[in-house]
Amino acid sequence: MVNIFNIFRKKTKDPSELWQETEMLLKPYEKPMWAPKVGNSEVSYLFSKFSGKAALVAKETWPACKRCKSPMQLLVQLNAKQFPAEMKSPFGEGILQLFCCEQCSKGLEDIKELPEISLVRVLDPKTQDLTGVESLPKTFSTPEKPIEGWEESVDYPNTAKLKSLGCDLKVDQAALLTEKGFPKVQDKLMGWPNWVQGIKYPKCSQCGSAMKLVIQIAPQDNLNIELPGGQCMHVIQCDKHKSEIVVV
Repeated sequence: MVNIFNIFRKKTKDPSELWQETEMLLKPYEKPMWAPKVGNSEVSYLFSKFSGKAALVAKETWPACKRCKSPMQLLVQLNAKQFPAEMKSPFGEGILQLFCCEQCSKGLEDIKELPEISLVRVLDPKTQDLTGVESLPKTFSTPEKPIEGWEESVDYPNTAKLKSLGCDLKVDQAALLTEKGFPKVQDKLMGWPNWVQGIKYPKCSQCGSAMKLVIQIAPQDNLNIELPGGQCMHVIQCDKHKSEIVVV
């Protein structure tokens, strides 16, 4: 005897099938991202790296925190000349640097306070005389990690951003997107920012356009950083006005 209830019972889709359907919907919104491959040896002050000895402008003192006046740790340095040929530099030419005060970041109450305890800038080796340093402050906790390569993959925005773009996922699709960890919570170049507390794309002060992600630094990935609520740190830049670059 046929159980009539089995006929109308809703079948649960296989996760792989559900993800294939979801990927088709997400295709227009995917962005390429590159995850760093790191080593453990010390490299030139001009090389791409996490932490370690940064390139400085000749006669410049090591960047200090505006709040406590202590030396800030180099979080990441990216030399545009060391990116693979298939990856266009996300910030233009030169050497991008992000410094942050390790001590003040631990007591940070609001991510909006980041500009007070950090510095993001792009140095130009063609017009600036750059030099290295012989030693680093002993308080820095993370050893130098050279970036030896990049692994490409795709990244997707969170459900709130998708909805603002006109893509409203079903409940099971949204749950699967979150389960797979999108947008990726890791150190990465480009892709989609992982905002913990809502969407907060800064706008360029010159043209008013929403700025785009250059690099995301995640807590306890390649660096020992602590931010409120386990949030990531993001370097954001305007596509048209490269001098408009901020950390949020």
